[in-house]
Amino acid sequence: MTGDLFGPYRVGARLGKGGMGEVHEAVDTVKERTVALKRLHGEDQDDPDVRERFRRESRIAARLDSPHVVPIHDFGVIDGRMFIDMRLVRGRDLGALIHAEGALRPDRAVHIVEQVADALDAAHQAGIVHRDVKPSNVLLANRDFVYLADFGIVHVREATEQPRLTATGSTLGTPAYMAPEQLRADPFDQRLDVYALGCVLFEALTGRPPFVGERMAVMLSHLNDAPPRPSSLAPIPSGLDDVVLSALAKSPSGRFPTTGALADAAAEVVRRDAKAAESLTEARTFETAPSMPAPPRPRQVPLRTPPRPVAPPRSAPLPDAGPRDPDADATGPIPKQPVPAPVQQPADTAPARVGLIALILAVLVPPVGAVLGFLARRRGQAKQGTAALAIGAVLTVVAVIATILFLRTPAVPASTVEAQIVAQSGLAASQVSCPDSLPAQIGASVTCTVSNGGRTQQLRASVTGVNDRQVTFDIIAE
Repeated sequence: MTGDLFGPYRVGARLGKGGMGEVHEAVDTVKERTVALKRLHGEDQDDPDVRERFRRESRIAARLDSPHVVPIHDFGVIDGRMFIDMRLVRGRDLGALIHAEGALRPDRAVHIVEQVADALDAAHQAGIVHRDVKPSNVLLANRDFVYLADFGIVHVREATEQPRLTATGSTLGTPAYMAPEQLRADPFDQRLDVYALGCVLFEALTGRPPFVGERMAVMLSHLNDAPPRPSSLAPIPSGLDDVVLSALAKSPSGRFPTTGALADAAAEVVRRDAKAAESLTEARTFETAPSMPAPPRPRQVPLRTPPRPVAPPRSAPLPDAGPRDPDADATGPIPKQPVPAPVQQPADTAPARVGLIALILAVLVPPVGAVLGFLARRRGQAKQGTAALAIGAVLTVVAVIATILFLRTPAVPASTVEAQIVAQSGLAASQVSCPDSLPAQIGASVTCTVSNGGRTQQLRASVTGVNDRQVTFDIIAE
């Protein structure tokens, strides 16, 4: 009952209960501090061998060299009942977090598992196998700083009995996170904890354990069934599937040798995925790897004037793009900066000449035709006058059509913009798509899409300059 004294401890609210005992918030009246007091129950407490093993295991756990082990202040026996005095960790456990928020982001889940692995590796080096790694034993303090609780507590019972299934289907540990060899009561080593940590990572990524259902059905699934791929239950990097499924191998030899190796593999997948996402988000898709040659200078492609392209004048040489800026290939995020350097495309002057002639004809032809037709009719030459009027009308139609073509804005074809993105980024042509041509008019723009590794990035090609020989446009990440 709360408020009771247990040795020097004033027992407060219960924080949790398990098969081995209960944890209460308590005040150490001697040292004047608030602690987490775990008191064990069960018939084994009367066995002096078990008590001695309990003391030995608690002493080892108290010396574990990891900041992620719940510090043990004291342990022993009071009034015939074994107890452990631990630091009180304010916060909530991983199980409560998943229950409240569902699946965690992959980077957050892996960050938590890395800290659990640090605690487990320290225990394994000291000869302790935890045997009850589960979300409720993963305590989260501020900023997801992790403490792993219950070191050595389950392992203490190995002195008097091997883990076994009983008539009611109970066993040491928690079925949802138990390795096959633990369920079969086979010999085990630290890879038993690797399996359990794989189950914890699976649940953190997907919001549920690998196997769900009735207690006995879950046990049989751990023994016989292949777990589902985590990516089939949640949107996570596919590389994490391989990491989790390796940790959940039925045979210990198929698993990671240590929990640290498991955490390192998961962290590497998350780092690669974050790097790929960063390259898209910050326009780093267009960085050139150090081993690759520098990208070629932008190709110069003539503009086209709808409905068909007009070739550039052969006599007009293209201007040199000039020396490259030595900083142009530097890696690093370059959001909202031109990527690559402005690309200059030559425009043909032929449409301008045709348009000028068309304008002259449009102004002069109808009056000339009308005057000639009128004079011809007055002189009695009706046929010649009618022919002059007809010719004037035909030429007027031709002039109007030529004027419309002249007034239409030339455009950089979509394929040209795509080619420039491909040339500068090293991407495949199939990964770049521009929906329309780019009008050769200052301020005009077209939004293109880059696909890379299942992610997409929007790029905007915007015209920054137009003259009678070339159009300049920048490619900018949105």
